[in-house]
Amino acid sequence: MPDMVLAGSVLGTWAAVLAAGVLRQACRQRTGPALWLPVAGLALVLPLATLAWLAYLGHQPAPASAGDWLAQAPWGLSTAVLFACTALELARSRSRAQAALKRREQKLLLAMESVDGGRWEWNLRSRRLSFEGEFYAQFGIYTLPEADRQAHWESRRHPEDAARMRDYLRRAMDGLEEHYDAEFRMLDDHGAWRWVMARGRVAERDAQGHPLRLIGMDMDVTARRATEEALRVSEAKYTTIYNTLPDPAGITRVSDGRYIEVNPAFTKVLGRQRDATVGHTSTELGIWATSDERVRLLDALRRDGQVTRLPLVAQRDGVRIPGLMSARSVLIDGEDCLVFVFQDMTEEQRTHDELLALNGLLQQAGRLARLGAWEDVPRKGLVYWSDVCYDIHGLPSGAPLPRNYIDTHVAPPWRDTMRAKFRECIRHRTEWSVEMQIIRADGRQVWVRARGEPVIEGGRLTRIRGVMQDIDESKRAEERLRQSEERFSRIFQLVYQPMGLSRRSDGQYKVVNPAWEALLGIPHDEAVGRTAIEMGIFSPEARAQMIEAVGQTGHLSGYEVVLRARDGSPRTVLQSMRAVEFDGEPCWLFSVQDISDRKRDEERVREREELLSLTVSAAALGLWDWDLQTGLVTGDTRWRAMRGAPMQEGPCNR
Repeated sequence: MPDMVLAGSVLGTWAAVLAAGVLRQACRQRTGPALWLPVAGLALVLPLATLAWLAYLGHQPAPASAGDWLAQAPWGLSTAVLFACTALELARSRSRAQAALKRREQKLLLAMESVDGGRWEWNLRSRRLSFEGEFYAQFGIYTLPEADRQAHWESRRHPEDAARMRDYLRRAMDGLEEHYDAEFRMLDDHGAWRWVMARGRVAERDAQGHPLRLIGMDMDVTARRATEEALRVSEAKYTTIYNTLPDPAGITRVSDGRYIEVNPAFTKVLGRQRDATVGHTSTELGIWATSDERVRLLDALRRDGQVTRLPLVAQRDGVRIPGLMSARSVLIDGEDCLVFVFQDMTEEQRTHDELLALNGLLQQAGRLARLGAWEDVPRKGLVYWSDVCYDIHGLPSGAPLPRNYIDTHVAPPWRDTMRAKFRECIRHRTEWSVEMQIIRADGRQVWVRARGEPVIEGGRLTRIRGVMQDIDESKRAEERLRQSEERFSRIFQLVYQPMGLSRRSDGQYKVVNPAWEALLGIPHDEAVGRTAIEMGIFSPEARAQMIEAVGQTGHLSGYEVVLRARDGSPRTVLQSMRAVEFDGEPCWLFSVQDISDRKRDEERVREREELLSLTVSAAALGLWDWDLQTGLVTGDTRWRAMRGAPMQEGPCNR
């Protein structure tokens, strides 16, 4: 018996060690057999070890037999151990499930953020919308209290989309839709409209099956929308191109050659209406000049997989139409078809001849315009000059090209500029243009305009080509014009006669000279940009009559008109006008001659003549006039009456 008790104590010690091992396994969060085998052993051994330990301490009589050991052992401890480990494992399993769920949500959120999206949740009981993810930061969601975020989100929705989605969104928020699927525009913090795709579904229901929560995601699909719009525009563009293509084009089935579609150019060039063409073969319609044309087309297609500019001959009303056929095989509705374009070579040949003629004219124009071509290869220098370039530089055609053109022929003030232009062209592959002076072979400097552009082949710059034009004569003409304008300006300012320029469109003054300022008392700066009507110089009616008097001739000379000076005094002038161009605008060049004094003198003479006439009449005097050269005397009516002469007009003898 003591041996059994001693063995029981040893067993109890072993059970304690086993319990410690089980606890250690639990702390390491092991599962499966690695945990439950020690637990099962502990559940079997712990009751027996506890009984032995109690007997060893004398708290309980030692069992006499194995049956007594089994009968007296506190097996409730096994149940307690199993329940405790089960509870611990359930708690750990829940913790692991929550951690796994959190990791999955984090991965989902990361995945949504990687595609520019975010997660949302709608609680039907609290009627609250929550957001998660950096996606919503661009709409200012996280800058607001949580209670204000839903209203802010809805306020950012495009008004058209809000109106369109109103009923559907209300049904989804009331839980009447199992799935929520919508696309709409949202205004971001930068003032740009972003297309958002929203997807969601019911995630939780109560015991009666009523929805409690909706969860979903929002994703920025602006790029996709832009791509779709670009695709739509592209399809519309290519449909337009197909319909407006000047060459006959269409689609035929390979199996029987029946036309599926033809463009308007096909019906125009080959004289076949679309409805009368679709569904028929080229043989039935007599499209080809010979039966071998279609055979050659199919042979080339089978051999090469495509046809590119294959010479074929079509016909229209017996007239042969030579052309080049290009075609590709496509699969349409499961059938092998042929997409083709037939280029009418008759028109192309005509165009080719015209281009040759135009090229000849262009070369002739280049010679007349003093325009030559050149090519330069980096690290080699000039490799080509046209005849005009040789002539511009005063060199015979075919002479050796200069090795260092800039130092040899470019005038010193422009050498650094030319080097910079070439470096910029090589580094950034940009075009350039410059006006400069060059030194001819005879030492004379002339003005030229040079332009260059990079030539890219195989992704690298191989050479620079350009043109050079002799603009020396135009430059010198510009200088002469500038000097002439300076002289005109000086004369314009010094001339005593009032002059100026006004715009024909609205009558605003562009410039006036000092004599005009002195005449009307209006300074130049005050007059420029204003009209004569605004300043009260003319009445609208007077100016309209003057412009009407100009008529179709475009000029006016000695037109009498009354101007009002700044102080309100009238000035009677004779105005002359002529239509001119000034700074690219139609203008009137005008001058005025002040005849106010002359008009006053004429008025005085008229008044004196009237006074003399009244004096003569009152004094009963007669007036006569004696021409001393002819001896003839004439007089007025009273003088004739006094002389007894006839009353009819005519001379009388003295």
